[in-house]
Amino acid sequence: MRKDEEFVLNRVARLYSGEWRPGDDPPDGYLTLAGRVIAVEVSKLTQYVTDDKGTRPRRSDDDLAIRLANELDREFKAQIPPDKRVMLVLRSPINDFRKTKAGLAAEILSMVRGNCGPNRVERKISIRGNYIEIYLDEAEGTESKKIWAAIIHRSSSPDIIKNVTYILEDRISVKAKKCAKLNFDGPVWLALLNDYFLTDVDTYRFALKSISIEHPFEKILLVSEAGSVDILASH
Repeated sequence: MRKDEEFVLNRVARLYSGEWRPGDDPPDGYLTLAGRVIAVEVSKLTQYVTDDKGTRPRRSDDDLAIRLANELDREFKAQIPPDKRVMLVLRSPINDFRKTKAGLAAEILSMVRGNCGPNRVERKISIRGNYIEIYLDEAEGTESKKIWAAIIHRSSSPDIIKNVTYILEDRISVKAKKCAKLNFDGPVWLALLNDYFLTDVDTYRFALKSISIEHPFEKILLVSEAGSVDILASH
C-alpha cells in the first residue's frame, strides 16, 4: 500500500472514530464504524495537462524539474555562501536533463562567484530549449537548502474550474468502473486526496454540480494534504 493511501485511510478513520484495515485493491481499505464495515477506495486529485503528447498528470512532468533543483542543491550548495540563496523558475517538462543540469550549474556558480554585494541579481537564460530564470539574493544563513525552485508548466491551463471538473470527472469515472465489480455488499466510499494546491473544497463542490456520472459511492470525501476531511457528496 502506498503512503498516500495509508495517510488518507488514517485521516478518514480518525474523523469517524473508526478503524481500518487494508483492502483487496479494490477497495484500498475497509473501515469499521460501530460494527459497520465500509469499503473505501482512495485516489489522488492532481492537475492534468494536454499538449501534442496527449493528456497526462502534470506531476509526471514536474517531478523531473523538482529533481533537477534538488540535485543542484545537493551537489552545489556547499559552494553558495551562507548569506546567499538561489531561486530558480523552471518550465516543465525539462528538455535534455543531463546537459541542462550541467549548463544551469555553471550559470549558478558564475553568478555566485561574480557577486559579493547585498543586491539581488537575476539572470534569464535558455538552455537546451529550457527558458530558466535565476535569482540570487540574501539568505538568513540558517536555511538547510540553498537552491530552491518554482515550477511553471508550459501547457498548464489557467482555467481552474475546467481543470477541477476534468480531474473529478476522470477520477470518479475510473474508480466507479473499478469498484463496480467489488465482491462486497456493504457501502462504498471514495476518498480523494487533493494534490492540486490551487483549489479547495468549495472549488470541488462547485465543479461537482456540473458532473453527472453514475457511481456506487455512498460518500465522496476530499482529504487535504494537511489532513482535513470534507464531504463532497453523500447519499
